[in-house]
Amino acid sequence: INLAARLADRFDPQTEATAANWKDIAKTSGDVLFREVNFTIERTACENFAANFAAFDSIKIPQTYPELCSSKVVTMEYCPGVKISDAAALDAHGYDRVHLSNQLTTSYLEQVCRHGFFHCDPHPGNLAVDSGYPGGRLIYYDFGMMERMEASTKKGFVDLIFSIYENLPKEACDALEAMGVLRSGVDRYSIERIARTYLSIFQSTLEGAEDAKWENQMTPEEKKVARRARRAKLGQDLFATQADKPFLLPPTWTFVFRAFSTIDGIGKGLDPRGFDLSKISSPYLQELASLRDGSTTTTALKEVGRRLGLRPKDIGQVVTQPRSVAEVVERVRRIEDGEVKLRVRTLEVERMLERMEERQSMFSLGLAAAVLYHLSVAPGLGWSLQRWLMSLGSIKLCWESWRARARMQ
Repeated sequence: INLAARLADRFDPQTEATAANWKDIAKTSGDVLFREVNFTIERTACENFAANFAAFDSIKIPQTYPELCSSKVVTMEYCPGVKISDAAALDAHGYDRVHLSNQLTTSYLEQVCRHGFFHCDPHPGNLAVDSGYPGGRLIYYDFGMMERMEASTKKGFVDLIFSIYENLPKEACDALEAMGVLRSGVDRYSIERIARTYLSIFQSTLEGAEDAKWENQMTPEEKKVARRARRAKLGQDLFATQADKPFLLPPTWTFVFRAFSTIDGIGKGLDPRGFDLSKISSPYLQELASLRDGSTTTTALKEVGRRLGLRPKDIGQVVTQPRSVAEVVERVRRIEDGEVKLRVRTLEVERMLERMEERQSMFSLGLAAAVLYHLSVAPGLGWSLQRWLMSLGSIKLCWESWRARARMQ
């Protein structure tokens, strides 16, 4: 697995402005898998998970029996139920499938957003339904694959949700940096411009504008038109971020994305016509954003202070304003005296030069691959080692030429 991860880091084309992180993903996955074979860890995880959902009558977590558990044996309460993907059996028992899909989604959001301790493997075999709650009670099984978010990452995620719903692009980028998704120290000008555009689109969709739709409500042709429009508007900014690889996928989030994709599939099986993960999540996330400082009142007061400029840092800026103005005047004077030189980036020229370099590299590598291939099939070499080495070299050069073409596009 580690070898495959190193190869993936080496050969991943990385054309999406995201740096490769396969080695860390493989390491985290290995840690989670090795914890699964220690039943003492699984028992503790089950007990912590049950404590997090103690106030939820619609969620059932099996009780453990510590006196009958060890590192090789875990003894839990027997909780029979109907498999959540068995639609016919759910209907036969009179369970509300829409209610179950909503409970599944919000319970997972509760794990990730509020507690930072979540189930990594919520597939239909680990989920069942019984009659302990009107419409059906959700049962979780198998707590071997669990993961915990660091407090800073969880806070960053909550801040990201708040900034998305309040249309704050700079704060959204700060939150991404706190989560480890955006690398620190990168030029954020283009990234914040991209965030501003996407947040504006999101806000218009939330407000129900006539021409605004969720992407999963669009026809394939409408999706193509929307993507072309975004690329035309953001082309220069996307290019500016491409070379820096400012984004990094933290290993923990691979489990989150995998789990949400599984939940999305289960939800659509329960409610094929009405299930929409983004719509179901929206009320919960808005409530979570309003509670990010511990209470709705505190968050509201802080937001009023931000809008009126009454935060401590705003007052501090007023006090230090004369000094800041003096520093600006000093910098302007140094520029006028020639002590400081300004550099200006022309994105159009940079993009043109980079495409020319990639095109030149593609043709050079392709030509070298053709020469090696011609030499490898030349008569007289037989099945010698030299022929095999030239063939492998030709394949390698073809691969590099293809990568250059992908980067150019």
